[in-house]
Amino acid sequence: VGVLAVHMFVVGREVYVHELTPRPCALGLFTLDSCRVDQYEQQVRAVCGLALAETSMVVPGIAVVGLGSELWANGEPEWERVLVNPTARLHRYDNALDGSEQIQRGHLTACSGTAAGSTSVVRQLRKQLTNR
Repeated sequence: VGVLAVHMFVVGREVYVHELTPRPCALGLFTLDSCRVDQYEQQVRAVCGLALAETSMVVPGIAVVGLGSELWANGEPEWERVLVNPTARLHRYDNALDGSEQIQRGHLTACSGTAAGSTSVVRQLRKQLTNR
């Protein structure tokens, strides 16, 4: 029993596979804030032999931007700059670099009326974090 994430593009009637990973795909982070069931819950359901859940989107548009460790170079970022926006969602997580050093990472999503509008919002929010 396992999971295989397929990152693909559908162009017309053609399907192009970009990446196969034996885990949920980082490109699916948007599912945490935009779908009835996110990719991580679906993974647990699949591995446990449970019925897969309905995964349709529940917001009309979403965009995701990564937050790399450079944001923490001068201390904790000023999250209040972005979290005043009601469409913003912040996800933070630590990753072990070499087993001893922790690096800060995360991602920021914005859910608005359209994907283009969400992209504009999330880019502006990300910029606000880097311009102290």
